[in-house]
Amino acid sequence: MARDRTEIWDHLYYCQKNYLKAIREFGGTGQEEEEWESIVLRAAKTKDARQQKALCMKAIKMGARSPWPYERLAILYGKEKDIKAAYQVCRDYFLTDNWMVPNWSTSAIRLLKRLESLEKRIRKPLPT
Repeated sequence: MARDRTEIWDHLYYCQKNYLKAIREFGGTGQEEEEWESIVLRAAKTKDARQQKALCMKAIKMGARSPWPYERLAILYGKEKDIKAAYQVCRDYFLTDNWMVPNWSTSAIRLLKRLESLEKRIRKPLPT
Protein backbone atom coordinates (compact mmCIF):
# COMPACT_ATOMS: atom_id res chain seq x y z
CA MET A 1 0.00 0.00 0.00
CA ALA A 2 1.11 3.52 -0.71
CA ARG A 3 0.82 4.65 2.91
CA ASP A 4 1.60 3.13 6.26
CA ARG A 5 -1.46 1.34 7.65
CA THR A 6 -1.22 3.21 10.96
CA GLU A 7 -1.24 6.52 9.11
CA ILE A 8 -4.43 5.50 7.30
CA TRP A 9 -6.19 4.48 10.54
CA ASP A 10 -5.10 7.69 12.28
CA HIS A 11 -6.34 9.87 9.43
CA LEU A 12 -9.72 8.13 9.16
CA TYR A 13 -10.40 8.33 12.89
CA TYR A 14 -9.30 11.97 12.91
CA CYS A 15 -11.81 12.73 10.13
CA GLN A 16 -14.60 11.07 12.07
CA LYS A 17 -13.88 12.89 15.31
CA ASN A 18 -13.01 16.29 13.78
CA TYR A 19 -15.14 16.34 10.63
CA LEU A 20 -15.43 20.11 10.05
CA LYS A 21 -11.78 20.69 10.87
CA ALA A 22 -10.81 17.85 8.51
CA ILE A 23 -12.88 19.39 5.70
CA ARG A 24 -10.98 22.66 6.14
CA GLU A 25 -7.61 20.89 6.35
CA PHE A 26 -7.99 18.34 3.58
CA GLY A 27 -10.61 20.00 1.39
CA GLY A 28 -13.53 18.48 -0.49
CA THR A 29 -16.38 16.49 0.85
CA GLY A 30 -16.33 14.04 -2.03
CA GLN A 31 -19.71 15.35 -3.15
CA GLU A 32 -18.51 16.81 -6.43
CA GLU A 33 -20.55 15.31 -9.25
CA GLU A 34 -18.57 13.12 -11.58
CA GLU A 35 -19.27 10.79 -14.51
CA TRP A 36 -18.84 7.57 -12.55
CA GLU A 37 -21.57 8.63 -10.14
CA SER A 38 -24.44 7.61 -12.43
CA ILE A 39 -22.83 4.17 -12.89
CA VAL A 40 -22.62 3.74 -9.10
CA LEU A 41 -26.28 4.73 -8.74
CA ARG A 42 -27.29 2.15 -11.35
CA ALA A 43 -25.21 -0.49 -9.56
CA ALA A 44 -26.87 0.32 -6.24
CA LYS A 45 -30.34 -0.06 -7.74
CA THR A 46 -29.89 -3.38 -9.51
CA LYS A 47 -30.58 -6.67 -7.74
CA ASP A 48 -28.62 -8.73 -10.30
CA ALA A 49 -25.20 -9.54 -8.78
CA ARG A 50 -23.46 -10.02 -12.15
CA GLN A 51 -24.74 -6.70 -13.44
CA GLN A 52 -23.86 -4.98 -10.17
CA LYS A 53 -20.35 -6.42 -10.32
CA ALA A 54 -19.88 -5.21 -13.92
CA LEU A 55 -21.17 -1.73 -13.05
CA CYS A 56 -18.90 -1.46 -10.00
CA MET A 57 -15.91 -2.49 -12.12
CA LYS A 58 -16.86 0.10 -14.73
CA ALA A 59 -17.22 2.85 -12.13
CA ILE A 60 -13.80 1.99 -10.68
CA LYS A 61 -12.22 2.05 -14.14
CA MET A 62 -13.83 5.46 -14.70
CA GLY A 63 -12.07 6.73 -11.59
CA ALA A 64 -14.73 6.34 -8.89
CA ARG A 65 -13.63 8.17 -5.79
CA SER A 66 -16.33 6.84 -3.48
CA PRO A 67 -15.48 3.69 -1.51
CA TRP A 68 -18.94 2.21 -2.26
CA PRO A 69 -18.16 0.45 -5.57
CA TYR A 70 -14.93 -0.96 -4.10
CA GLU A 71 -16.71 -2.16 -0.99
CA ARG A 72 -19.59 -3.68 -2.95
CA LEU A 73 -17.26 -5.38 -5.42
CA ALA A 74 -15.22 -6.86 -2.55
CA ILE A 75 -18.44 -8.20 -1.01
CA LEU A 76 -19.49 -9.75 -4.33
CA TYR A 77 -16.08 -11.40 -4.77
CA GLY A 78 -16.32 -12.66 -1.20
CA LYS A 79 -19.67 -14.29 -1.94
CA GLU A 80 -17.99 -16.02 -4.89
CA LYS A 81 -15.23 -17.20 -2.50
CA ASP A 82 -12.65 -15.27 -4.56
CA ILE A 83 -10.77 -13.95 -1.54
CA LYS A 84 -7.72 -12.77 -3.50
CA ALA A 85 -9.86 -10.68 -5.88
CA ALA A 86 -11.76 -9.21 -2.92
CA TYR A 87 -8.43 -8.36 -1.24
CA GLN A 88 -7.09 -6.75 -4.44
CA VAL A 89 -10.18 -4.51 -4.76
CA CYS A 90 -9.79 -3.29 -1.18
CA ARG A 91 -6.07 -2.76 -1.67
CA ASP A 92 -6.66 -0.82 -4.89
CA TYR A 93 -8.84 1.68 -3.03
CA PHE A 94 -6.03 2.48 -0.60
CA LEU A 95 -3.55 2.93 -3.44
CA THR A 96 -5.52 6.06 -4.35
CA ASP A 97 -5.79 9.18 -2.18
CA ASN A 98 -9.59 8.87 -2.11
CA TRP A 99 -9.55 7.33 1.36
CA MET A 100 -8.47 10.75 2.66
CA VAL A 101 -11.82 12.40 1.83
CA PRO A 102 -13.35 13.18 5.25
CA ASN A 103 -16.91 12.51 4.07
CA TRP A 104 -16.05 8.88 3.32
CA SER A 105 -14.10 8.05 6.47
CA THR A 106 -16.75 5.67 7.86
CA SER A 107 -16.94 3.70 4.62
CA ALA A 108 -13.16 3.74 4.26
CA ILE A 109 -12.83 2.31 7.78
CA ARG A 110 -15.19 -0.54 6.84
CA LEU A 111 -13.12 -1.18 3.73
CA LEU A 112 -9.87 -1.12 5.70
CA LYS A 113 -11.30 -3.60 8.24
CA ARG A 114 -12.37 -5.83 5.34
CA LEU A 115 -8.86 -5.56 3.84
CA GLU A 116 -7.25 -6.63 7.10
CA SER A 117 -9.71 -9.50 7.55
CA LEU A 118 -9.02 -10.71 4.01
CA GLU A 119 -5.26 -10.51 4.63
CA LYS A 120 -5.66 -12.88 7.58
CA ARG A 121 -7.73 -15.29 5.51
CA ILE A 122 -5.17 -15.27 2.69
CA ARG A 123 -2.28 -15.96 5.10
CA LYS A 124 -4.17 -18.68 6.99
CA PRO A 125 -2.72 -22.09 6.15
CA LEU A 126 -5.06 -24.56 4.49
CA PRO A 127 -6.18 -27.50 6.64
CA THR A 128 -4.32 -30.73 5.93
